[in-house]
Amino acid sequence: MTIRILVVDDDPGVRKALSRVLQGESWQVQTAAGGREALAVLQEGSMDIVISDQRMPGMSGLEFLTAVSRRYPDTMRILLTGHGDANLVLQAIADGAIYRFLTKPWDNDELLTVIRHARQAQKKKEGSDIVMISTRREKR
Repeated sequence: MTIRILVVDDDPGVRKALSRVLQGESWQVQTAAGGREALAVLQEGSMDIVISDQRMPGMSGLEFLTAVSRRYPDTMRILLTGHGDANLVLQAIADGAIYRFLTKPWDNDELLTVIRHARQAQKKKEGSDIVMISTRREKR
């Protein structure tokens, strides 16, 4: 199963490390150094999953992922944080801005599991959207 993933972090070392782990699963990985660059990447083509650092110059990870949730609601959003405000992150999950968060340093196995679960949840949502569309058509 090919998964398209966008990794957003201002630290090139983190982008490289995450890319290496994700590409080991034969997933398609693109990277961006910040929120604005990542939004431009998303305009060029859709992604299944976006993984973003919280602390970045110009636009925080939560600000970026909130923008992604509005513009690309089907894209699953994961926040990576080393200095997170737990209440802020939990509120973002409750509000639907992010699917999950992981702390730095991350555990590779946990990261891969979260991505697989995110993709499964995304597929279930896509399936329920199809059922709703077909149900609406039948009522007409």
